[in-house]
Amino acid sequence: MYKKLLSSSALVLLIGLAVSALGFVKEMLVAYHFGVSSQIDVFYLALSVPLYLVSLYGSSINATIMPAYLQAKAEQAQALFFSEMMGMNLLFLVLLSGVCVAYSVLLQPFFLHATPEKNQQIITIGLLLAPMIVVQGLTSYFDSILNAEKRSLINNLFSLFIPLGTIVLLSIQQIPAALLLTCGWYLGFGLRLTGQYLTLRRQIAFQWQRPRSALFYKHRPLIQDFFWIVFSSAILGLLPVISNYLAGYLGDGQVASLNYATKLVSTGLMLVGIIINSVLFPHIAEQIVKDSAHGIREGLKLAALSFVVFALLLLPLYFFVEPIVALVFERGRFNAESTVQVAYILKYLLLYIPFYVPCVLLSRLVVSLRISRIFVLGNLISLILFFLSGAYWIVYLGKGIESLGWALMLVYLVSAVYLLTHIVLYRKRPQ
Repeated sequence: MYKKLLSSSALVLLIGLAVSALGFVKEMLVAYHFGVSSQIDVFYLALSVPLYLVSLYGSSINATIMPAYLQAKAEQAQALFFSEMMGMNLLFLVLLSGVCVAYSVLLQPFFLHATPEKNQQIITIGLLLAPMIVVQGLTSYFDSILNAEKRSLINNLFSLFIPLGTIVLLSIQQIPAALLLTCGWYLGFGLRLTGQYLTLRRQIAFQWQRPRSALFYKHRPLIQDFFWIVFSSAILGLLPVISNYLAGYLGDGQVASLNYATKLVSTGLMLVGIIINSVLFPHIAEQIVKDSAHGIREGLKLAALSFVVFALLLLPLYFFVEPIVALVFERGRFNAESTVQVAYILKYLLLYIPFYVPCVLLSRLVVSLRISRIFVLGNLISLILFFLSGAYWIVYLGKGIESLGWALMLVYLVSAVYLLTHIVLYRKRPQ
């Protein structure tokens, strides 16, 4: 069983590396053509809120839909389930796009401090990107279904279209950079959505169904789980904000160093996330559907195994962070002193990863058991613990930026214990 999981994970990892490499090529080409022009600022400022909303939706829908879909598949009702959820998800995404439009028109002007012309460009591009929430959100919904159908390889291949959309349009130099990147975003995700849709049409004989009140009542527990995860994810999304605030307390250059180190960590964790969502999570959810007790044991074994594997992998990596940072970043104004500064914080950020990966697996197990409501309290505890421990070490004890690494390790250690406790309590509950 584990040999099959390992081979599937290796293939998915290779595709993930290809997607990451192509994405890096896209960023290099954008930098080559536009540098650090104000038009790039316009695009990323306009993208921030739509991207936050659709990322929040994507992570929540992926965790919620897959176990429910596998349950429906076990009952030979997957086509009906897919059709019903399709209409409701589309309605929610349209409403989410409306929220983004309202924010761009009513609230965003208060947070912009550039020239009036640039502010107007940001608002305009933000309005153009709002419908993108529907397109990108549907790709997240299709992600869940394709991974549940064990079509993760072809699904991840479709991700290559995302950076390709921008790369293709970069040959057109007659339009402003912000508009070009917006069109590239639509083209890339539009191509991916088309590939996913055609694959699912062959896989599942579904028919579109408009959302009705009866369907909302029928799927009420699932909808409640989804919103529990959305709310709790929104809470945890504040961790980077607090990290930057605490790093800023330490002086100039600390926020930049933290973000350079975070980029390296997040790239690795993105690949881990692809494997978990494409291979391990479907496996856990499938085992839960077949036999709850066996599925729980399987999920706990994978969580324990992930802790051991990542602890062993990161131990030698800890001693080579400085050459890695130099290889990736040390060019131009990023000098040897910058390398030492970023490598220092990266060493301490590595400490939380062996606890983070089991937490992700345990959280997927919690979702499969339909006890997602525990995330809200758990994420509140994590947020408060991170702020208090980081502030205590940095402000009260006068420690350096390494305190953020220790604080994150503490947060994910406590989170793992919290999730494990609730899973054990669930096992003892009369079925």
